[in-house]
Amino acid sequence: MIKIGLRNNLLYPFLLIIFTFLRRVLLVIISEILEFQSSLSFLAFLMIFSEFIIGLVIYLYQTKIVTYQKMAYRDSKFKVYMLIFIATFFDFVEFILTSYYFPKFENISKSLDLRLGSALTLSSFIFSYFLLRSEVFKHQNFSIKIIFICTLLIIIVEISFHILYETINEMHFLIILLIIISLSFIGLQNNIEKYLLEVNHINPFHLLMVEGIFGILLSIIYSFIEDPIENLVDFYHKNKKINFIYLVICLLLFIILSGGRNGYKILTIRLYSPMTKAISDFFFNPILIIYYFFMDIDFKFENKKNILFFILNLILSIIIVFCGCVYSELFIIYQFNLERDTHMEVSIRASLVEDMIKDKELLSVN
Repeated sequence: MIKIGLRNNLLYPFLLIIFTFLRRVLLVIISEILEFQSSLSFLAFLMIFSEFIIGLVIYLYQTKIVTYQKMAYRDSKFKVYMLIFIATFFDFVEFILTSYYFPKFENISKSLDLRLGSALTLSSFIFSYFLLRSEVFKHQNFSIKIIFICTLLIIIVEISFHILYETINEMHFLIILLIIISLSFIGLQNNIEKYLLEVNHINPFHLLMVEGIFGILLSIIYSFIEDPIENLVDFYHKNKKINFIYLVICLLLFIILSGGRNGYKILTIRLYSPMTKAISDFFFNPILIIYYFFMDIDFKFENKKNILFFILNLILSIIIVFCGCVYSELFIIYQFNLERDTHMEVSIRASLVEDMIKDKELLSVN
């Protein structure tokens, strides 16, 4: 019988998951219920602006009130800020691809980027292993293999059903590749942040603040390509005032949720790992997949819902989420010796050894 335990001190990852899910729900409300098709630069600016604000406010609080101790960077300042810019750039490019360009492709599943979300965990693992030289333990090795197999199966199922219904074309392979690449950008970004936090001991909220500054500059540059407020003005003129008020409320909530998500994201990366952060991005994917199916948004062929296609993707997504939690030790499997190298079990053994040493010292004194 397999026994599953729950890791202690999960406050930051738990709050990150909640803020990520609530923001996704809010985006569904904005796009599907209010039918506001925002420009990329507008949403990007709001998201980045929230990152800058929360980083600035908490950083000033730490330096002025709590007197947060500054530490010297291991690398040069130029390298540190260049790495922050690169991380911001990868984040911005991923947002452009997933939020603006991918939806423009016709006959492409609207949930495909959700179902391939495990590519973020896989890329985070690869970058962490080769760039940060992170050690891989038995439960992590087990989990990453299962996640890799399930990701391959999702791709195979996607292609097979489109071949079966003769809806496959070269664009499907291109989109799958682009989704994996875009998620890899986030995996690299998270590992750069981990490097800056651990090696250079940069203040996490100073990091957020600087990323926000670079992000605002990038969004301003992109605004010359696409007007950021044109769609907002059109929505105001074409809809009732009450709908515009609802939209403004939702956009304010979007800023708040984005700020909270970014704050807990950087704390999760700092205290845990990029893989733990990656889980938050697809933890509720099974629920979103169910939503897409029952709301008649996706999983259709020849204008009919395909239950088998839906069930296969749902099962694979659940397995991926579970294994992701096992990898990051949010869940601990007490079977096949998979719990041995987890942080909690190592801490327990260390405490037992410490108690034994104390007992021996007391006996020797007596």
